[in-house]
Amino acid sequence: MMNLSPEEFLETGLLEQYALGLLSEEEASEVADYISKHPQVMSLYDELQDTMYSLAESHGITPPDRVKTKVMENISTTTDISNTTKSISWLPHLSTAAAILLGLSTLFYYNIVTNLDKQLKTKSAEYAQLENDCELTKKTLDSQNKIYAFYKDTNTESAVLKGNEKLPKFEVVSRYNKSKSQLILDTNSRYSIGNDKMLCLWGDIDGEMILIAKINESTQGEIIDFSSDMTSLNVTLEDLKEEIDHPDVSQLVASVSI
Repeated sequence: MMNLSPEEFLETGLLEQYALGLLSEEEASEVADYISKHPQVMSLYDELQDTMYSLAESHGITPPDRVKTKVMENISTTTDISNTTKSISWLPHLSTAAAILLGLSTLFYYNIVTNLDKQLKTKSAEYAQLENDCELTKKTLDSQNKIYAFYKDTNTESAVLKGNEKLPKFEVVSRYNKSKSQLILDTNSRYSIGNDKMLCLWGDIDGEMILIAKINESTQGEIIDFSSDMTSLNVTLEDLKEEIDHPDVSQLVASVSI
């Protein structure tokens, strides 16, 4: 070791092992002697100590008592400071080792806490998603049960709305239940009305047309509320608008009495 240049010495990794207290007493004594004779190595050793202290301070989590006890036992049983004759004191070395042990222990527990926190957040997100999925499944099941009960109800009747010459391929089967004031439309998809048109379902009450629903994919197979006083169902082909107050009778596509 005495013949090594500072550059060669630093490549051996002995300085780091010395700072971590991983060398035997004989090896540590040789390294301490080498450090004392080379200012460049001494400077790097000081920087290494500062780094280790910073590590311990930056993660200010108190380590378990057994860590401190173990460090103190090692200091008291393995080192005799009074017999040290080298120009570099063992005290900074032992303080560094203690700081390193505390720092590494702190970092270890810090990482455990961090990982547990990440796992908790992940599981919480998964649980929230599961709750949403369960809620959506419950709503879907409830809707299907209502539809099933609607179809099975003895008061549920059906009427077919067939398209005229304006829309000959149009056909809607209306399942309606006046006691519940509800209906369901079962439409086919063979007709085409263009992007600037829409189909509207109207109910006739004493000669007045009341809008029940706009017929589209969202109304297919869904329960729709209507008035039990309606005597007919009528479908018109309307221009695509935000609001429609009354039907264009000239655009009547289908009609059926109920």
